Amino acid sequence: MHNCIQVDSRAIDVRERQVRLVENQRQIRARQDDRIDVLALEQQVYDLNYLDDQLVLGIKGTLSVVELKVLRQRLQAGQESKARRGELFKRLPVGYVLDAMGKVVFHPDQRVCGAIQLVFKKFRERWSVRQTFQWFRDHDVELPANPIQGTRLAWKIPTQSLIRYLLCNPFYSGAYVWGRRPVATVLAEGRLEKRQGATRRAEDCRVFIPGHHVGYIDWATYQENQKMIRRNSVNWQGDESMAAVRAGQGLLVGFCGVGIAVANCTYATGEAAAPMRGISAKEPMTMGASIASVLAVPQ
Repeated sequence: MHNCIQVDSRAIDVRERQVRLVENQRQIRARQDDRIDVLALEQQVYDLNYLDDQLVLGIKGTLSVVELKVLRQRLQAGQESKARRGELFKRLPVGYVLDAMGKVVFHPDQRVCGAIQLVFKKFRERWSVRQTFQWFRDHDVELPANPIQGTRLAWKIPTQSLIRYLLCNPFYSGAYVWGRRPVATVLAEGRLEKRQGATRRAEDCRVFIPGHHVGYIDWATYQENQKMIRRNSVNWQGDESMAAVRAGQGLLVGFCGVGIAVANCTYATGEAAAPMRGISAKEPMTMGASIASVLAVPQ
């Protein structure tokens, strides 16, 4: 007796179409060992022993895949078109809401707005993400955060990642940005995989609209903040005088004093350590003496 498979072919949305196609293919593969002879759809019955029926089923399967890809491309094109108009919002950052006209405005709760403004104020005082985070932690100052579920804001002691997010998000400077982390298809171990790329600068994104809405800071302040954050990064190779001291000959300056001996010092830059000659108590240094005459680093 022939084995039959009933396959539902009702018109549903894109996601359900994908699920249905995968399920149909799974059912066919699962019953290959049972020697399926007949495949019954709503409008037609196909005998898999005939080449013509196999050809028709193959064409229908290919058309279904093409239809799904076309629908997906149309959805993505519509999403990008809406983003280019500055109207695409998956979830507004903390401190913003949409008014009755659909425009982005400050949150009506003054406590929320004051907390966001305090983050930028403290960063301008300390010029460090970590120091700003430590101030909020040491003073037990809570910040609002979007909850995982629901719409009511949750107040909590901020983490360092939350402070960095608030400082690095260009939305708080009044700019609308879309496509900061593009998804690229790469070939890994013989398979195509979609991977999310690194965060782009706001100016390099696919959609960048400055002055889109009112901001907690202006664009010039945002750029200055980002420049200081990059300079404080470990991988930054810019001007050392403008960033936190991490390496260099000035690390041991605090150990030197007039007529104070420094013994068994070691100077290291991360690659190799070299012994450093200390200051002898019999060799008092004057205020005008140069660092080179006091600390002799072997070459």
